[in-house]
Amino acid sequence: MGCDSGAAVGWGLALNLGFERLVTLDIMIYGASLALEFIALICLRIREPELKRPFRVPGGLFGAIAVGIPPVLLLGLPLFAANMKRCLG
Repeated sequence: MGCDSGAAVGWGLALNLGFERLVTLDIMIYGASLALEFIALICLRIREPELKRPFRVPGGLFGAIAVGIPPVLLLGLPLFAANMKRCLG
């Protein structure tokens, strides 16, 4: 019940946002979940380095960090573009 109420309030607040802001918000929420996946990958590499997996990112801990950095950096691009558009008019 609490999650449904929270989602309803969130959708109600989002009704006043424009399409571009909603897309930016969607990208940021998806990006946050992606960042959590990369954090979990790094934590798993630290805690269970020899755990058998169907696929391993080569390079050990450095490889796991190197794979996660570019997507996380790209998360700032929509925010940067939105701020530049607001500053430039």
